Amino acid sequence: MRKIFYTFCLLSALSPAQMLAYTPAGLDPLPTFGSVIYQVLGGTWSAAMERFSLQWWDASQNTAENQGAVLAVTPTPTGNPIQSFCDAATVADLVAIPDTGGTIDWYDVAVGGTALNTTDVLADGDLVFAEQTIGGVPSADRLQVLVHFIDVDITPSNPVICIGESVQLVADYKMPNILNSMYLGFVESKHVYVSSSTANFLSHETAIQSYGGNLISIHQTSTVDFLILSGTSASYIGLNDIAVENDFIWTDGSPLDYTNWYPGEPNNIGNEDVVMYYN
Repeated sequence: MRKIFYTFCLLSALSPAQMLAYTPAGLDPLPTFGSVIYQVLGGTWSAAMERFSLQWWDASQNTAENQGAVLAVTPTPTGNPIQSFCDAATVADLVAIPDTGGTIDWYDVAVGGTALNTTDVLADGDLVFAEQTIGGVPSADRLQVLVHFIDVDITPSNPVICIGESVQLVADYKMPNILNSMYLGFVESKHVYVSSSTANFLSHETAIQSYGGNLISIHQTSTVDFLILSGTSASYIGLNDIAVENDFIWTDGSPLDYTNWYPGEPNNIGNEDVVMYYN
């Protein structure tokens, strides 16, 4: 069975061509907006996950034995947050990478829930969660995986051809179904989604990161044109100055090489820390 893995970069975009700084993203409650754009980057997703230990000892009995005590912490297993299949698949076909000596169990929810059997049949759009156990200690967090079944419609440019003629085939590929989101298209090497969920900036960024993505970053006018045509409006994008005032960065770590501020922005009224895109 052939498997294809996708990595998503999540981003939130405002509808048309201008950027406005908006309310604080971190400490103070933010207003919620229904329009958020996510971007998906092609390639292989990976996350550096390292185990760590904490040494401790009783100060009143500072012995070598106590100093050597270690608190074991089991890391979240690594793996692709979106896993695609060509045909039927079961839990046994899912891939999560354990650390040395680790074992993987799959669950139906992020916390608690019921352990899945390897023979359980998967359906398109299923969310499943991998937990790693090392030395009897389970990981505090689980790897979220979205199940995606490849569905391609191939249409010929001409259904009837003669000898010596050629025909062009157009493939319509169904993208993974992200919860409360609609696929908009492909731009700047990114697959872009718009979310209908209402949440603040950090909540949206956290949500899309669970799919391997980020809030959208904008680097050229073609992306702005794409967003205008998509009809999105009043949406978060990944630009913010949460860490350092007036030092704007993208949540996906890409360079700030394009801006299109609305006149008078950024003005930091009310200690604004995040940027929105407006029509």
